[in-house]
Order: sequence, then C-alpha cells, then structure tokens
Amino acid sequence: NSVTRPEAEEIMNKILDEMMVCEVLDAYPQLEEVLAANGLGCAGCPASGNETLREAAESHSIDFEKLAAEIKKTLE
Repeated sequence: NSVTRPEAEEIMNKILDEMMVCEVLDAYPQLEEVLAANGLGCAGCPASGNETLREAAESHSIDFEKLAAEIKKTLE
C-alpha cells in the first residue's frame, strides 16, 4: 500500500502538531534517536505527555524546521 502525497502530508502534520510526543514515540520508536540527536531527550520526560513535537522544539529552542525535515526523512 503506497501513501499518496496528501496522505503523507496529513500524517506529518499529525506527528508534528497534533500527537503528544509520547504518542509519537509509541507509534514511531525510530524517531527517539532523531529527537535525541536534535537535543530533545523526550523518552521518559514528564512533559512528553503534554507537548506536541512543535511545542517541545519551541520550549527547548530547537530549530523546528530542521527537526521536521529529519523526521520526514526518517519516516520515508
């Protein structure tokens, strides 16, 4: 089953702006390494249940666009 471009964009939007970090890591455990490499030690962080990836990046002064690009590349 291939994913269409609009579907892929919708999935990325959910990952970045809707799902809590803990939900993202549960669904996509391979992203833990990407987050850690970008300065987000989200696994086990109490805030991971209350923040989206965008919010976490902003609260830690992480370049969100760079993070989003690496997440997209990892999930392709």
